[in-house]
Amino acid sequence: MITSPARSVSFLGWAQAWRSKYRDEALRNLVLTNPHSPPNFRVNGVVRNMAAWYEAFGVTQDNALYLPPDQRVTIW
Repeated sequence: MITSPARSVSFLGWAQAWRSKYRDEALRNLVLTNPHSPPNFRVNGVVRNMAAWYEAFGVTQDNALYLPPDQRVTIW
């Protein structure tokens, strides 16, 4: 559920920019040969650490990407 439309647009645009689809063999090859994380990790792995993302979409403990506050990484 979107609770903050202005913020959600930014997150949705960013996620769409990283959108991708791989066959199993191609993904395996990507992981074995590319030093960068696959796109889904570059999106989901980052946003689940951002308080603004939780606020924008009303993410709760019932959601699959929920990460307890004491486990979130904060850099700045």
